[in-house]
Amino acid sequence: MNRYRSHKEVEAGPISSVQRQGDHVQVLLLDGEVITTEPAFIRRLPDGWAEASDKGWFVRYDDGYESWSPTDAFCKGYDILIEMSDQTDDQPDGWGAS
Repeated sequence: MNRYRSHKEVEAGPISSVQRQGDHVQVLLLDGEVITTEPAFIRRLPDGWAEASDKGWFVRYDDGYESWSPTDAFCKGYDILIEMSDQTDDQPDGWGAS
């Protein structure tokens, strides 16, 4: 197989918890933001996700597709462009590691 490098821009944040709420799902990010998404998001979480201490990242692509990414893979694959919170110096462990 060939190797590829990502050059996509996405909206994303580290996940604190995910809860099903009737006909939708709420994703709580570590910064307190709540994302309401479709139930299919839960199927994208890996086995054992609920017991893991690191919940990974919620990722929204330009076309609206929403997915989950493991923290290590996300932090190695993306650099922050615009920080949306008031926090200026806090980045999750592993950010930008290669």
